[in-house]
Amino acid sequence: MFDQIRSLAQWHDVELVTWKESADRISRKTQLSDPFQGKVKVVSWGEDETSREGIGKRTLRTLNSLFSAAPSPADFYYPRSLDHRQELSEVDLAIYHYTYAWNWLSSRDNVREKTRVLHFHNIESDLYRLRAENEKIGPFRVIHRMNARKLTDIERILPNLVDECWYVSAKDASDFQTRLGHPAACQRVRPPSYDPARLLQRQRRFVEDLDQSRRMGSVLGFVGTLDFAPNILSLEWILDRLGPELLRRGWSGTLRVVGRNPSPEMREKLKQYPFVEYLGFLTDMEDFWSSLSAFLIPHIEGSGVRVKLLDAVASGIPTLANSAAVERVDKALIGSSLLWVSDDPQDWVRRILSIDGHQERKLLAMKPLEQVLDGNFIYGDFRE
Repeated sequence: MFDQIRSLAQWHDVELVTWKESADRISRKTQLSDPFQGKVKVVSWGEDETSREGIGKRTLRTLNSLFSAAPSPADFYYPRSLDHRQELSEVDLAIYHYTYAWNWLSSRDNVREKTRVLHFHNIESDLYRLRAENEKIGPFRVIHRMNARKLTDIERILPNLVDECWYVSAKDASDFQTRLGHPAACQRVRPPSYDPARLLQRQRRFVEDLDQSRRMGSVLGFVGTLDFAPNILSLEWILDRLGPELLRRGWSGTLRVVGRNPSPEMREKLKQYPFVEYLGFLTDMEDFWSSLSAFLIPHIEGSGVRVKLLDAVASGIPTLANSAAVERVDKALIGSSLLWVSDDPQDWVRRILSIDGHQERKLLAMKPLEQVLDGNFIYGDFRE
């Protein structure tokens, strides 16, 4: 999202209206001292107000949503009482990034937005169904199911609340149209966009660290919160389907795993393989990205994997994926020299064994950003 904002700011005046995110916090998240090069006005709401509310009042507000049409994340993140949009100047294009914004989208009183867009990244109702299926605590499972039903109803009416719906891929647009009845007339496909300057920064960092990292041989990476079922299934696929064969064949590389909250069982499984290096949660990912020879993304179920794949490719890192992981990315990426796809574990093993340290990534180190991900290309002539 931050790269999308930077891309738009190359050509237009942009205000970033954030919820509980100050400019300092955004700088820490992006690990850039000035992520928008002074071209974006950051308007931060909610941080002071929610801190004055206290956790008890916020929890009560969320519980009250159980008896309303709003899903609990909508009341938690976008409470109607904290909607200050009328304070903003008139805008030509307002982009909302979450279905949760329904609380605000359902009201246009005194809001001066010429064109309003909702940029769908996922079908949020599906995420809550998945959470319900994997939730072990009964009351939480019921809440997730209620939220899934409410979000399904909201997703059907959202096109009536905005002027356009943007989707990350053509497959997403088709699914929304089929399942939710979104009219094709207001659809655009707008994939996540990236700043070529960030790619150059990571390429230079990789080259600078090359001598030091060369001694480690090939380094593979996996990223994902390890108390979330889709990430657990993906990592288990790597460990169970690839690990034994890599161990048998004496693979001398390293698999670096980043993610918080692994279960005791997962910790034990990680310890079974001498080539696995568990790094836990990292606040700064730059050392991790610059150390990689390749990134692993076997997608089993759920959502969120796609953005990791695009982040890796946009960082110039060769990426190994299965067909499910690339199902919802732009078809123009499938032939990228940075993306290798197979569903056969034996193919994965052979591919990993063929990776010669950082040689492949070194050859790709000066490759430009894929045009389909280049924010300057996507938004440079954005006038309609």
